[in-house]
Amino acid sequence: MDCLYHCLYQSQETGDVIRCINQQILCYITACDREQHMLNAAEDAITTYLIPKVEEMLVNDSMEGGEHSMSRKLHQGQQGLFYNGNAYLVNYQFAKGVMCDSYRKAGIIPIECAQSVNYEGDRLLSMVQDLDSDMSGSDFVRKYKRNIPLKHRDYLMHGLGLSLQRVAENGFPVSELVDVFAFQRGVSFWVTADKKVMDNAMYVFIGCNRQALDMSKPKLEDGRLVVGGQEVRRYDIVYEFSLVDPKRSSEQMKLKASIDLVFEVLDNSRHVRNITVDFTPEESAKITGMMKRLYFPADMPVKPHKVPVTIGQEFLDNYYFEYGTPEQKKSVEDKWASTDAGFRRTLELSRQNKNK
Repeated sequence: MDCLYHCLYQSQETGDVIRCINQQILCYITACDREQHMLNAAEDAITTYLIPKVEEMLVNDSMEGGEHSMSRKLHQGQQGLFYNGNAYLVNYQFAKGVMCDSYRKAGIIPIECAQSVNYEGDRLLSMVQDLDSDMSGSDFVRKYKRNIPLKHRDYLMHGLGLSLQRVAENGFPVSELVDVFAFQRGVSFWVTADKKVMDNAMYVFIGCNRQALDMSKPKLEDGRLVVGGQEVRRYDIVYEFSLVDPKRSSEQMKLKASIDLVFEVLDNSRHVRNITVDFTPEESAKITGMMKRLYFPADMPVKPHKVPVTIGQEFLDNYYFEYGTPEQKKSVEDKWASTDAGFRRTLELSRQNKNK
């Protein structure tokens, strides 16, 4: 159950659902191990429903292009599912004894947020009911994902800041500006981060948050980060800066970082694990201050200390067409109509319909 999977999920949603199930079973096993008893209904639900259900989800994902391995195991008279190289789906009767001891040594249990056996067992049974009622994967994850507080966020922030600074000092290519938010509330950048910096930052961050992230113990081998037996090849990061209260202040901003750990680059796809972290305005202050000095679009309500660079005409055109004044929108329409015959025809038909 402790893994950055030796696999490739075709559906990110399927991976997220299975991670929620894993996390809940670990909470249940933690409670059982602490109180030295179990909930029979939950024990039966794991073997009779959850194991076949997860098997089905893995098979379906494989048929869509995912890569998974799985096999049934029998221990202490109980069925368990071993899948993707190092993940177990088992009940407490299967896990108690040697397996729980190995989990403790590996730091997989105890789960700090686990409550009583009855609470965790009932929550697991509620999961079964929702899966059986065909609740959507996104709703399931929203309901059951535990927001375990992340530790040592300062290490991650330092790595993110240093990586971004190295890119910013050389000037951002226009392609790295992903979006300008509606009503000038913020901006986001896509960056391939400095690997050495991020390897060291993520080594500390993942190591201190394995339970929350559901990831294996990281290793640094010759200075390269390895998780679950796989080396991280690169880091693709989207930095999202947004104003905390755009109506009242054009100064206070916060950062949301979406970090893709890229393990394998395939034809037209990547094998990644995403980690997204929302930082508080206080945590974000150092890096947002740096960005305001080095690079911010002129259209942001934040005045940069240096001459602002263009954010790229294509982005400006889309921004003005969607959110600009009537004059700005008409200017973009006329520009597009002069270069795009299809858009010109659509615009003409729209104007004809208005005049009828």
